[in-house]
Amino acid sequence: MKRAALWTVLVMLIMMGVLSGCIQSNDKKLNQVETLLKSGQWDKGEQLLTSISQTQSTRYIDLETSISRKKEADKHYEAKRYAEAFIQYDQMLIKDELVVKRSKNLAQYRVEDLKKKIIKAQQSGFCQDVESAIFKINLISISHPNIKYSPSNLEQQRSNCFLQAKAMDAVKIGDYNEALSYFEKIENYSTHAVVLYILALQSEMLGYPSSMESFLYRIPADYNGPYYEKILTYKKKYIPKSQWKKQYNKYHKLAFSSYEEAMIANSIPNKGRSNSGYRIDSKNTHNKNSSRSSGSGSSYKGSSRSTGKSSYRSSSRSSRSSYSRSGSYRSSGGSYSRSSGGSSRGGRR
Repeated sequence: MKRAALWTVLVMLIMMGVLSGCIQSNDKKLNQVETLLKSGQWDKGEQLLTSISQTQSTRYIDLETSISRKKEADKHYEAKRYAEAFIQYDQMLIKDELVVKRSKNLAQYRVEDLKKKIIKAQQSGFCQDVESAIFKINLISISHPNIKYSPSNLEQQRSNCFLQAKAMDAVKIGDYNEALSYFEKIENYSTHAVVLYILALQSEMLGYPSSMESFLYRIPADYNGPYYEKILTYKKKYIPKSQWKKQYNKYHKLAFSSYEEAMIANSIPNKGRSNSGYRIDSKNTHNKNSSRSSGSGSSYKGSSRSTGKSSYRSSSRSSRSSYSRSGSYRSSGGSYSRSSGGSSRGGRR
């Protein structure tokens, strides 16, 4: 029994010695692989790595992953997909001099790509994606301080996205007054397609078809941002689709007329007047306008539009002259007043 026990101990010691020797041998080979990779000899390093039997150690996995990422990065680099190449180079744990240089040179491409993703996410209302992209840019700036970006601008974009999200929540329930109060806090808000849509709806309701068209012309022909289906359907109703691109190219470069600026200013609750709770119900807007002919002698959705633009626009011009700076819009077919704390249109609320 004692002999059997001694043999067992002896065998265990031998096995432990062999295992220790294997581990030391593998560690030596792993060191050699790392040295080869850092010197730029990636093919030789990969060949040596495949000869190592131990595949579960952290070092082995790090080396194997670095080789794999290097191959993927090189493919992107050769195809001039520099942002994608940067992602792979930057995530490599083992790097040679060339990888470090490329990672540094390609960092700006990745930043620009993330900036585009921020804009796209803003348009779609995915604010969490905006925050994620900003976080990634900030991480890149730590390891690559040479990149060009504006932290304050990124923060403004993040804020704009959440303001737009709140505005769109209001738009979805038809509370355009509340929506505009949020849009106003966003830079260049008056060029936002949803704002232009709201202003076009308002112009239609107040009886100013030329202003309505002007606002609709400023919406890009290929707009696919928030609420785009409803916006483009409304635009198609009054503007032939064949004119969209041509009129956009003309109008989006032009400054707003003094009347349009006044309409924009008076549409915002905080622009020098109290919030009267103005609300447009887009479902009812078209019905109201379709019955305007009894008050004005011409309906811009009816016969006057088919007889030509002259009578159509002259009605608008005569209506404009009745606009008062007190906050009331008047047309020959009725009036819309904000100064009283409520709204009315031709005697209807």
